[in-house]
Amino acid sequence: MKIGVCIGSSLWKAEYLKEYGYDFAELCVADFGKFTQTEYDEYKEKVKNLKVPAVSANCYLPGSLKINRLQRDDAVIEDYVRLTAKRASGLGIERIVFGSGSARKCPDELSREECLEDIVHFIGKVAAPELAKYGIRLLIEPLAGVFCNMITAVKEGVRIVEELGLDNVLCLADNYHMDHEGEELTSISEYRGKVLHSHISTQDISVPGYGRYFPKEDDGYDLTPFTSSLIKCGCDMCAIEAETTDETFAKDAELAIEVIKKAIMKG
Repeated sequence: MKIGVCIGSSLWKAEYLKEYGYDFAELCVADFGKFTQTEYDEYKEKVKNLKVPAVSANCYLPGSLKINRLQRDDAVIEDYVRLTAKRASGLGIERIVFGSGSARKCPDELSREECLEDIVHFIGKVAAPELAKYGIRLLIEPLAGVFCNMITAVKEGVRIVEELGLDNVLCLADNYHMDHEGEELTSISEYRGKVLHSHISTQDISVPGYGRYFPKEDDGYDLTPFTSSLIKCGCDMCAIEAETTDETFAKDAELAIEVIKKAIMKG
């Protein structure tokens, strides 16, 4: 399994990733989606010179770009999807993570069924066909209910994957969101071929509102149930998504990869 780190637009972090043995960096679609063409061209040049490849990107839609039927602007959404698909391809990105809790949140005026229809429509009729032109896969990211009221469990994301039956639409598993929802980490082992990508971190689930952290040897969180289940379901990439600071990033990244590798080996 390849191991990476979500770095957003902090491209300087990729220098450490190569040094410590990481395989890839995960960028942020919403960031390069708002760049002017000149800004994007400069960014693209920097990304192409990274010491590790940037093969995935998260934060697909900005919070201002709603996809429910009451608030969406189809023309604006379609323009954004076309632009970001082309730009992602230009950066060498092969996978885009669709979390975007604010964008897909269901407003009080609509039923969950109506909002689910809107999400499925966006994925199946708008995003996936455009991304398929560039060979890019869309990964549905279930988010804990405190972040979004739609698709809060991996099984719900998998259900959409199965409903659509599209080659470039799969699911992501994130142990932070699964812990928040009380979803068994081992449950994903039954979704072979459906969960392709993952986000990983450690957290203290006994603390209300707990954050997410880079794994450490003595943090008391056992990653093995999660990593072993990822292996069983055929997931081939995991990216650390966790809190850090510019000052502590290098050390956090150096320690974390060894902990994750050990957990994978146990699996």
